[in-house]
Amino acid sequence: ETPTCQISTEEHLSGSCSWRFVGMIPLLDKVRSDSKPSIAKTRTMGVEVKMVTGDLLPVALQAARDLGLGSSVHGASTLSLPGAEGSQ
Repeated sequence: ETPTCQISTEEHLSGSCSWRFVGMIPLLDKVRSDSKPSIAKTRTMGVEVKMVTGDLLPVALQAARDLGLGSSVHGASTLSLPGAEGSQ
């Protein structure tokens, strides 16, 4: 039986031991406390607010909901950028 690594990445990369999956911890980036009121105030000035983030879609979706931006969240692959291959 291959020994389980304690911490050493070198051991893992060399194949001298194996990692064992023991569980998953979900992480969530909390939005800043002043973000939602700032977005609301900006909207009263007639500005259409959009959010761009590098987060994974589930994290981005939760942040958008927390900020009152709705649930229409799209991955980068669905965007058409001017000058990009395949764009109009």
